[in-house]
Amino acid sequence: MLDMPAKIGPYTILDRLGAGGMGEVFSAHDERLKRRVAIKRLHPDHALTGERLARFRREAQLAAQLNHPAIVQIYDVLEHDGAEHIVMELVEGHSLSQLLADGPLPVERVAAIAVDVLDGLAAAHAQGIIHRDLKAENVLITTAGRAKITDFGIAMSLEPELADTRLTATQDVVGTRRAMAPEQIRGEALDERTDLYAFGVLLYEALTGKSPFRASSVARTISNILEQQPPPVHELDATIPGELSALVSYLLRKRRELRPRSAVEVRERLGHFAAQRPGVDEATMLTATGSPTELPAGEPTPPVRRGRVPAPLMVLAAAAIALLAIAIWRPKPEPTAVAVMKPQLDEPESPWKLVALGAHTAASSALASHPDFLVKASREVDVVAGAPRAVALAVAVEEVVTLDLECAEGSCQVALSRVAGEDGRVLATRSFVMPSEDFRAANAIVTQQVFEAFGRRAVEVGAIPSSEALAAYLRLRQRREDEGATPELASELAALRTQSGEFLEGLLLEADVLRRRFADSRDPADLTTAVELFVRAEALAPHDPRPVTGHCRVLISQGELDAAEAVLGELDQRMPGIAEVLDLRAKLLRERGRGREALAVLRRAASQQPSWKRLSNLAALEASLGEIEAAREHLQDSLRRFPGNLAGMSRLAQIELVAGDVSRAVELYERLVARSPSLPELSNLGLALLLEGQYKRSVEAYQQVLDREPDNPMFALNLADVMQLEGAAEAASELYLRVLELVQDDPDTAAWQLLTVKAQALGHLGRHREAVAAVQRARQLAPDNGQAAFEAALVYSLAGELASAAVNAEQAVELGYAKRWFALPWFDDLRRYDPSFER
Repeated sequence: MLDMPAKIGPYTILDRLGAGGMGEVFSAHDERLKRRVAIKRLHPDHALTGERLARFRREAQLAAQLNHPAIVQIYDVLEHDGAEHIVMELVEGHSLSQLLADGPLPVERVAAIAVDVLDGLAAAHAQGIIHRDLKAENVLITTAGRAKITDFGIAMSLEPELADTRLTATQDVVGTRRAMAPEQIRGEALDERTDLYAFGVLLYEALTGKSPFRASSVARTISNILEQQPPPVHELDATIPGELSALVSYLLRKRRELRPRSAVEVRERLGHFAAQRPGVDEATMLTATGSPTELPAGEPTPPVRRGRVPAPLMVLAAAAIALLAIAIWRPKPEPTAVAVMKPQLDEPESPWKLVALGAHTAASSALASHPDFLVKASREVDVVAGAPRAVALAVAVEEVVTLDLECAEGSCQVALSRVAGEDGRVLATRSFVMPSEDFRAANAIVTQQVFEAFGRRAVEVGAIPSSEALAAYLRLRQRREDEGATPELASELAALRTQSGEFLEGLLLEADVLRRRFADSRDPADLTTAVELFVRAEALAPHDPRPVTGHCRVLISQGELDAAEAVLGELDQRMPGIAEVLDLRAKLLRERGRGREALAVLRRAASQQPSWKRLSNLAALEASLGEIEAAREHLQDSLRRFPGNLAGMSRLAQIELVAGDVSRAVELYERLVARSPSLPELSNLGLALLLEGQYKRSVEAYQQVLDREPDNPMFALNLADVMQLEGAAEAASELYLRVLELVQDDPDTAAWQLLTVKAQALGHLGRHREAVAAVQRARQLAPDNGQAAFEAALVYSLAGELASAAVNAEQAVELGYAKRWFALPWFDDLRRYDPSFER
């Protein structure tokens, strides 16, 4: 114990309050301002001289400018008998370390204290001051339960001299060391994030009653700080919320660039845990605003009335019970719809292309595997150009995640942002470094940063493959985007699975490649294997909807509609009413031939999440059911959300082709073919030219299509039709025979489109009985489809069954087909048969 004089300047010493490694604290009376103060006297061996003394006083003076309820204010700095003295605010209460002597505190209590501490840190950091010695001993809890940070201005001048053996010789420094950030241990430059690390240690201790790094020796404590990651707090106490546990781990990141950027950011994430500050004692009373207020020192505590509760408080209690009931019965909120934008690279063939794809995959997979989020498919997002707000409008999401990469040999600097879809506000940002060659480590870093940006705890998704396997997967995924679902790609993905083991993204990619390859291969084994892979993927990531939706789509493609119904029912229980589930429900209803019910369901989905693609799909269904004006409106909305999107433009061209202006259809298809000469667009251009009577140009378009896909029966039928109209009857007949061969070889001849193709070829060849039988089966499969009705009318007309032709023609017109389609020569007998139809 130091010999303390009875008086130091204007301060009369009253009592000794306590001692620490740096000195002792006394209560005193300020004779000038008539108030009680605390005086901390530094030990003589901590006395400062020369330049250190001048710097200490400058920093103490700066700290004295802090005036915040959560900071113990410094009043004065003075020298007496060769020792430095700090005069500060006297706080009645206990230190947080004293409270923790009996064990950890409840979450709500810790959060209330922590919010006060964060408010104090934010105020200090705004003034350019960092504490450098934040710990439970330096947080005081008043009798009203409010937290105040003390010792601002002392540690920040002493701690930079970490090599000073005089500091390491004291027991107090061992305690301080437990809360030091790695950069402090290494003697590096410090900033606000150093205080946030110490705050993370404080939270850890308050929640668990244990220090995350403290060991039996200074050396071991330092080693733990530099090298060891403590177990998450929720593993020590399962009652601690996962979100809070993730925040503590976030604060304790070894590299400061991976920690939160500011105390304000941490407070926003922590604030809701302290929504109700628990009372501490009877010195806290409720003001008119409902906020806790400390009584002035020396005034008596108002009596607490026992017995009957005053009427106003009874009303408040009833309201609280009602609010509690609402909170208990509140339904689980719907998942947040999120789009993850691909990183933009300076060059299309950038050497960092695979690294960027890996970061994008990690971010998308992380969010998709969490039950709180629904992630838009990359193929719908990637085609949209523009700022995040434009992307959000196009794909109808609430938030957009962006990733900006600046890569060099060995590492990439990454900026990750959450952007509000409604107005483009940046909700959160993260800046971090990831390796550019170790794909596994990069995946883990991006995943963690995404969850921290959203304030969520990470979700396990099975084993993460080695860096080499992950790089191989990314190369195959890049090929999938560049080349499509080739047979070789499926084989290479299967080989990767065999060699490197199963992991979520690999299973999903392989299953999707097989599902899409089936459109060409028609090999049922592709779909069978895809189902197995989707089921395995679901076991790895039970919260990720992608395996389940993929499984359901495959079952629908297989015609296993009852099995698809069962899978969809399970999905609907997990995510009731979600737009993606409604999409699948509509698809299943269409396959069952219940087009009107499918339309109602798809309209519900579009009203919930009107993405450009969903609006385009809705318009296609409306057009097929004859609701042309509704289809036009939805396509215009789709094009407004995503101007120039090829899918929307193609749908609009199709509407004009079927029910509108053929010349406009020709113009749209010519633009589409110029931008993307796909086979469907070329084929429809040929059909539009046919309707306009431009047979020669129509033949040229159809010939290009058939040259590129010679085994497609639909394309062969179209070319045969236009050849017949042009007068090349013999060549047309040869092609009609070729159509029958192709249909006969197709394993999926039960599809109504193939049945009408077969029926038309048979009708043009004069084999009318077979033609009628095929078209009757097609109409049973597609009773409400305008195209099926039109093609049935054509077959019946060729067969001479004009009454049936008239019935189907009327239905085709009702379902949106323009009457000009019946001006084709194949309907000559029908027009003569029915004068009203001619008119």
